[in-house]
Amino acid sequence: MSSINLTWSADGQIDSYSIYRSEYFIDTANLPTAFATGITSKSYSDATVIQGKTYCYRAESVKNSVKKISQNVAIDTVLTANELLIFAD
Repeated sequence: MSSINLTWSADGQIDSYSIYRSEYFIDTANLPTAFATGITSKSYSDATVIQGKTYCYRAESVKNSVKKISQNVAIDTVLTANELLIFAD
């Protein structure tokens, strides 16, 4: 089984993060249901990926009920697994 290890940076103290995952580009105007929620670290390992597929991810931070979402990142499981998700200001 493959895994994808995501890491990201964010300014200041964040309450929590959510991860969105899709096999297609993730549009912020039509976000899917969060794949993982309540994350308090700046990393997440997705061990449910299928080798040979491409996945798109976005990370969302929440601080004092204000949400910020990262850029869309596509990761091919045939290649390496570590990607950095950078939050927009």
